[in-house]
Amino acid sequence: AKSNALHFTVWTNSPAKKTRMGEVYISKLSPFLNYGKDANEVADFQVYNIWGRTTSSQHGDPRNKLISNVSRPKDQFECIGEFEVALGWRPRSIQNPQQGQLTIRLRRIRFFEYYVPDYMYKNPWVTVCSYTTDQTGARIGRAIPRYDPRRPNHTGEVEFEATVRSGTFSGDPFRQKRHGDGMGFSPDTKSWVWNNVYGLQQSVDTFMVDKDQVQSYSKKNAMDLHGARHIVCCMLHRTMVNLTNRQALLLADSCFNRMGVVPGILEAVIVPGDSTEQTGSMAELRKTRWMECKDVTKEVVAEHERQIAENGGYLNLFMENYVSWKGLVNLWNHMQLRDPYPKQMKTLWIRYVRGGDGERCISRVRVLGNGDVAAGQEVMFELPADVWPHMKVTKEEFVSCVVSSPLLGESMRRLGSFGSSPQPMRPISLDITILDPTQTEEDEEIMELLDVQQTILLEVWDSDRGLAKNDFLGEAFLPPLSEFGPRMRDVVLPLRKVIKVE
Repeated sequence: AKSNALHFTVWTNSPAKKTRMGEVYISKLSPFLNYGKDANEVADFQVYNIWGRTTSSQHGDPRNKLISNVSRPKDQFECIGEFEVALGWRPRSIQNPQQGQLTIRLRRIRFFEYYVPDYMYKNPWVTVCSYTTDQTGARIGRAIPRYDPRRPNHTGEVEFEATVRSGTFSGDPFRQKRHGDGMGFSPDTKSWVWNNVYGLQQSVDTFMVDKDQVQSYSKKNAMDLHGARHIVCCMLHRTMVNLTNRQALLLADSCFNRMGVVPGILEAVIVPGDSTEQTGSMAELRKTRWMECKDVTKEVVAEHERQIAENGGYLNLFMENYVSWKGLVNLWNHMQLRDPYPKQMKTLWIRYVRGGDGERCISRVRVLGNGDVAAGQEVMFELPADVWPHMKVTKEEFVSCVVSSPLLGESMRRLGSFGSSPQPMRPISLDITILDPTQTEEDEEIMELLDVQQTILLEVWDSDRGLAKNDFLGEAFLPPLSEFGPRMRDVVLPLRKVIKVE
């Protein structure tokens, strides 16, 4: 964690005061370099995972508690939500890129209901720090001094306050802050939202970071094979492909390895005694000690599957980091292997195919008398990540391999057919016009056929005594005769003005 450039910590006061919910890490600032004049310019918003320590009792679905207690540790880090933020790093000069001004624009935080059932009551706030190297070479965390244009001499720290105030005297559980328009919990996106007033903060323009965190590399755009395995594993799991973690990683090796090499265990045997000599082949070992060899290939493969699922996708068996985290691996407790030689030293011989170059190797693993695998017995199932070109994949090769693989190509198509926007799906707004829903036009056409197109004209004249006689005052037309029935009825006709045409 201390090797990252930025470390965000998400806090809440629910259910207890100042409860740490999770962390967000930004490895480098080089993708967010900005040499423009405007310090408020930031990169596009990106979504990062919030990693928090959860227990099985915090899971929202009670049906999964039994599965969680069996297959997961009681206390581990899980991805509990999403953290949407935009960053910008504006160096003071090109020659000195490690000194400059950091701009952070926090937009929203969304918790996953499975891990945080009461997400609508959390009202989180965020602290941020960076790491640097002291004189002794140790990595230490430090707060980021905040720049306030209204108070330039203010020596505050970059911190994102809660979106709303806790209400104690009002009917609502929270109260809106001053200038807090658009902040608070959004029921539509089920997330906590910050506006530009509280969500946009900057550091002082003399803030220093490590040079390697802002340095742009001009090397060939390539990634190691371990990263490609993670991408393939996530693609297959998100598209609901029924594969285990080990199967997904081996599928990635078969697609991206230049020689099509897939690492795997060929055979494994256990013999009594602490063997220090190196055997030439497994056949020679079986020939010399055929009565003492016990085949444990099935159990070792199952243990390899379990360790891959727990150590982050690494293929090596009995890794040093894994053993220091989980403890020594026991033959019976973990591998479900009944000890064939109890209370005496044993040696586990494993013949396997090494990932990267396809070399056939034999490894010797010391087993203690109580069945624990001794420390420092890591089995290297793959080449080191820095070996070129066996463990590297370029950008062009990655795209070509994904497209050429039917399974990965179909998984990519499924992922691309769905949007990732947090906004809810809404129907398209259309104006629909129904022509003649009551079929009145057909009736009008029939009436036009029956109508003889004749009517009665009534002229109104005025006859006065004197010189002006017989004045034409106006005219009126009777309605169509088809409207009149056999009974008498009164009709009021409008009198039209006379228009004289010369």
